[in-house]
Amino acid sequence: MTPPAPRPGAAAVVTDRAGRVLLHLCRVGGPWTLPGRTLGPGESARTAAAREVAALCLDVPTLRLVGVYATLRPGRPPEGDAVYGVTSVFEGRARAGRSGRGGRGGTWGWFPVGALPEPTGPCVEGWVADALLGRPTL
Repeated sequence: MTPPAPRPGAAAVVTDRAGRVLLHLCRVGGPWTLPGRTLGPGESARTAAAREVAALCLDVPTLRLVGVYATLRPGRPPEGDAVYGVTSVFEGRARAGRSGRGGRGGTWGWFPVGALPEPTGPCVEGWVADALLGRPTL
């Protein structure tokens, strides 16, 4: 069996002034996830994360790289193939903006770090914790 090819992506841990985290629920019953996307051809991870945040009509002046994470997720029908994700996670604070939804579908919400909704994606809590390490408490 051939191992899956890496699928590069970018995600952003975006907080507001109250220290809440922006999460997305794209389908009923699915996990809450961070704003993110798969990288396009020739696109850098930082550009992908910035584009995703801008598409949400948020003003996040600085995105700091938190880390690069590798995950192996089991496949879903119809392909059924495992997905080897390599995700660059960034963090930034929203200065201004609307609800954080922009033209994106699904449900968006701001949540306190200690009260993230269930279920969250498999890496969300770890990525949020890593992003907020060393940040002063508001």
